Amino acid sequence: PENTQVSISIYDIKGNMIDELINQNQSPGSYNLTWNADNQPSGLYFVKMTANSFTQTQKLMLVK
Repeated sequence: PENTQVSISIYDIKGNMIDELINQNQSPGSYNLTWNADNQPSGLYFVKMTANSFTQTQKLMLVK
């Protein structure tokens, strides 16, 4: 565990970045994050997290 640059972004189905939730240096630990999608339409989105060489992408279905 060490301090590292963390980036978490939301992308639409076309691959356009909709929102950048975090892009800063983080210390080790557990964190909670909330995406306010009030101004986004229902649909399929992707959440991408990058920390050093680790990258993970997850699908997210927004239903209003």
